[in-house]
Formats: sequence, C-alpha cells, structure tokens
Amino acid sequence: MPHVPELARALGLDPHPAGGGTRASATVIHYLLAPGARYAWHHVASDEVWPWQQGGPLLLRTSPPGPAPSTVTEHLLTPDPEPGAAPASTSPSPPGPGSAPSPPPTARYW
Repeated sequence: MPHVPELARALGLDPHPAGGGTRASATVIHYLLAPGARYAWHHVASDEVWPWQQGGPLLLRTSPPGPAPSTVTEHLLTPDPEPGAAPASTSPSPPGPGSAPSPPPTARYW
C-alpha cells in the first residue's frame, strides 16, 4: 500500500507492541497493518474490538484463555460481508492469548 507511511503519519500512528493498555469493559485500537505484517498473540484483560476500515480482508484469529493458543476460531473481516464474514469482530477476555490477524491466503492486499 503506497500510502501506508503517509496515512500512519496523518493519524499519528506508531508501531504498537502487543498488549497495550487495558480497560474494564473493552479496548478499541486502530491498527494499520501493512501487507505481510502480523499482530502477535497477546493477553488481553478486557474484550478487544476489531473494526475493519480499509484495505484487504483481515483474518482475525482468537483463542480461549490459556498459556498458548489452543482452539483457534477464525473471523474474516471485510467491507463486503459475505457468509462467514463481517466488518468487525470482538476478541473476548478474560486474559488469554488474544488475537492475531493475518491476511487470508487468497486476499488481494492494499
């Protein structure tokens, strides 16, 4: 995506280490994931909301609490919902591995 650096600057975005802040009810953080970027598995203390906004589809992976990802559930985030897809999803707490998005294998990127 040629305008990733410009968009990041315009929005005041910096690379975010997995984990971030916590809130009692939920967290919503806007991420700009460039092609090939991954968001590492991490522990969350509250529900984490993932809104899709622009670019290629995003495959959000969630797993129940535990020391390592176990049963993984996949959520396809895309602007054109089709069966099994939606423009947003939530990774529930209590603390667990959290979520790790990656592009679907057949996705066209930015």
